[in-house]
Amino acid sequence: MNKIEERAALDAVFGIYPLIIKEQERPDFRCLHPTTGEFGVEVTEFHASESDARLRNIRNYPLDIIKNGKYRHKDDVGEICVEEVVYHVAATGQQIPLRAIPRRVPTVRECVPKIVDMINDKGMKCAGYDSDLRSTDLIISDLNNAVRLNRVGEFLGCLHDYLCGSSAVVMVSPLREVYLLCLCGEIGRVCIPIYGNLFVGEIAVFDEIYSRHISALSEDNTVGRYLATLAAHLAARFPGTVFSESEGDVSFKFASTVWTLSAEQKVFITDMRCGDELAWEALSSESNVDPFQASIFNDPEQGRVNEFRCYELHFPVPETRPC
Repeated sequence: MNKIEERAALDAVFGIYPLIIKEQERPDFRCLHPTTGEFGVEVTEFHASESDARLRNIRNYPLDIIKNGKYRHKDDVGEICVEEVVYHVAATGQQIPLRAIPRRVPTVRECVPKIVDMINDKGMKCAGYDSDLRSTDLIISDLNNAVRLNRVGEFLGCLHDYLCGSSAVVMVSPLREVYLLCLCGEIGRVCIPIYGNLFVGEIAVFDEIYSRHISALSEDNTVGRYLATLAAHLAARFPGTVFSESEGDVSFKFASTVWTLSAEQKVFITDMRCGDELAWEALSSESNVDPFQASIFNDPEQGRVNEFRCYELHFPVPETRPC
């Protein structure tokens, strides 16, 4: 992935913000926002396989294989096959015989483990990045269009199934947020904040479990109790979650996403990639857990795995340069 493609991916996610951007290595970009300080952005490319990566990144490699049968890696011999095909010109009806390299499009379920592995790998490397950066985000760009979604929830559902309902991928990650750039049905190219989706999806699942338990125990259901139980739950499952109270609104933030319960008891979800001006406080993981909260935390994990809710958070990517 060259610097032009990396910059296009960066602009797809952060182009709407007034950033001062410096190109570098480890991470790829150093970004300065006027109100939130400096943060890093690492950009990486998704490939369905190592062979696909070599086909795209080694200059003239497809042509070398088709014309000369010249493979650059032993694994490619069985993985990359040349076939005789016929190209139909729709405008004229002309049929042109060609030699080509057909590539299978993987299923979303097949792509998810590779994406999780990329997150884990980049997360470990992130520890060696510039220590003075406030945070580092990861952008995974699918330039080959291997990840093809009908809807955003399709990816999130497969991710949930692969993680078995666990948030472990974010609990141990030093990355602030991970953005996936890929194709999604009629929308076109979209950007999906993975951690933010896991976060608000977890709150939606919590809401279901909370309602079930409080009904079964005939407990008083007050807003204060709901928020206190939610805070304890998020502190346990999403370390690093922060909260803020302002004029009766209570907000929880993780990664680039803010979930707010307003004074009128309406839920708002806010994208907070940059420009965060609220005063945040860390949630304490050492707060006392009352018996009711414990009953929720002890909800059978297998039953919880079957609970899946998602908000399908995403935003469209302008079709300018490849990203």
